[in-house]
Amino acid sequence: MRVLHGYLTDIMKNSGAITKENEAVVVYGLKGILIMLINTLSVLLVGFFMGVLVYIGFLLLNFAIIRSFTGGYHAKSEIRCFILSNIFIAIAGFLITKISMVDAIMIVIYLIANILIVALSPLDDEVRKTTPNEKKRYRKIIVGVIVIQMVALLLPLGEKFKIVLMFSNYLVSLLLVIGWLRLKIVRFRQSVMGLNRT
Repeated sequence: MRVLHGYLTDIMKNSGAITKENEAVVVYGLKGILIMLINTLSVLLVGFFMGVLVYIGFLLLNFAIIRSFTGGYHAKSEIRCFILSNIFIAIAGFLITKISMVDAIMIVIYLIANILIVALSPLDDEVRKTTPNEKKRYRKIIVGVIVIQMVALLLPLGEKFKIVLMFSNYLVSLLLVIGWLRLKIVRFRQSVMGLNRT
């Protein structure tokens, strides 16, 4: 990964597309884009080899749309993100091949997932803090996306697409709960350490 974005950065420097002043920003952006592309291609390959490529593509689309406004757990390293993404996709792909229709339990879990998404979103982390205005705007977008999803579930999309739509929200809610718990633990540790210093 470092070799690739280093190579691309060198090409851009030699062509005059970037300067010393903006090199760090460009390297950061290239690294993010390359990580996202590699993760996306790898999970699509998993979907292809499992015979569920279209469904995995639909899952990624749903996941990316809602996840971009929710926050939640993020892996600390690129390799951990890569591994976790592929494990989730393999599990989702397996379940997509085994589950043939939406049942009441899936609907209940989907509704609980949506309640968690609305209640916890957008979730700040150690790096990204949202402003009060962003929180209001993001929450409105999240609710709008969930309403659109619920309407889509009433349409004759096919059971597999409905299952995939639900899976994407299951994952988003899981990542939110993990992120929320992690944030609570960090804040608790900080408060305990602050008490121990006095």
